Amino acid sequence: MRENDLIFEYKRDVTVKNYTDRLIDRMISDGSIERMRFGGGAGLGYTTDEMFDVIRGIQRSDMPSMTPENVEAVKEIFARGAITQIEQADPTSKKAYTEWLVMAYINSIFARWEDIFSTGTDFLAMYNDLKQRNLFNKVDTLKAVSNIKQINNRERFVWAYTRISNAHDFYLGQTTDIDRGDAEEIHNGPAVRVLKVNDQKAACYYGRGTQWCTAATRSRNMFDHYNKSGNIYIFIPKKPWHDGEKYQFWAGDDGRNVDIQLMDEHDEPVDFENWDNRFPGLGIKYLYDLEPKVLSQFVMFNKKRFDYIIAEVVELLQNNWKWDVVADWETGDDYYWQWLRDEGYIDDDGDFDDDKMEKDGINYLEFNDDLRRGLNDVFDSLEELTPTELNDFYSEERGEPLDVYHMVDTLGDWIEDQAGSHYESLFNDAGNFIKEKIGSYSDKEGNFKVAHVHDIRSTPYLTHPARR
Repeated sequence: MRENDLIFEYKRDVTVKNYTDRLIDRMISDGSIERMRFGGGAGLGYTTDEMFDVIRGIQRSDMPSMTPENVEAVKEIFARGAITQIEQADPTSKKAYTEWLVMAYINSIFARWEDIFSTGTDFLAMYNDLKQRNLFNKVDTLKAVSNIKQINNRERFVWAYTRISNAHDFYLGQTTDIDRGDAEEIHNGPAVRVLKVNDQKAACYYGRGTQWCTAATRSRNMFDHYNKSGNIYIFIPKKPWHDGEKYQFWAGDDGRNVDIQLMDEHDEPVDFENWDNRFPGLGIKYLYDLEPKVLSQFVMFNKKRFDYIIAEVVELLQNNWKWDVVADWETGDDYYWQWLRDEGYIDDDGDFDDDKMEKDGINYLEFNDDLRRGLNDVFDSLEELTPTELNDFYSEERGEPLDVYHMVDTLGDWIEDQAGSHYESLFNDAGNFIKEKIGSYSDKEGNFKVAHVHDIRSTPYLTHPARR
């Protein structure tokens, strides 16, 4: 098989036409995309966040007004620029696999944009090597993965990657010694060996057989990108539960954002809650001890700060939102005012007798059992919430663990999600209050604070603006 016997007859214009909408939707949902610039030959030159606002129909003051026709033109230019970049990940000169890369990203075979250029290129380089040497027809274990068009979802890709990588190493792998690079062994026990890899060579050597972008050898390796903001650790089990079992842990802080990743050999996230079961004694506490400065900024690793935020939010709701709600309900409840009249809480001038009401302990919450129960449900929900539950809620949508600087907004989203049919308006109103009226920040001493947004805006010592 030669390269001119192409899997796809690639045409950029056709690919742009067929995939623009789906590609852009996928990129908008990809939280890993940083401020990249696309523009193609038209030289549009907008950043991705500017482009996404245009596509969503959000008018920005720093950009010209857009008609629907303009938006469609911008989408086409943006997609063309993105696809032109994806072509760079295709190791063949005639871009035989570019359309497959586009489809693979749309179908979330690659979770992050960067994975196209590391895992994707590595996979295609191995695939093309095997195809050039006709090994798909000669090796029985490769026949099931010979048609790349059928590798169309994440599960099948993981399976195919393992087969192709193993075959490539066996038939085409290098025979000379591999440079192991610079790695520091920080634990060597009966269950697992743990190494901190300090350079790309070590990341590639100890990451052999994985789909980690930090271990890519035939494509864009992302070791330096991650290592500049945090340490990278590799866990190699002494008694693996399955072939090729390895884990990579990274904790990064670039001064604006914090992030942590615990990935298996297929570059799939590992549930932190199950980590203790895999390596007893080297579980979550061990990870925290490796990187306490970074991990202390994540909800599931810092219950003390989680409890502080919950307590502060509950207090602000109790002292402000709750009484605004009571006042609104009380003002509009004609039955309540009629009941006061019927019970004789009217003075000689025909006004409501506040002194008598206070003496008798009359208040609106005592009258309206339904509102009292609804408010109690809101506060009980918050006070019974656990770090794991809130982290799972955030991670399910974002695909990353929850840091403390996003906790307040996430609490607002979470409480809205708890709304039952009976008290839906109360839960939604509480969630909106949390997101609109409460915020978090760090003061000039680095102390974490929760307060009214008005108070935060008047504070000159804010840090980590991207996290607020």
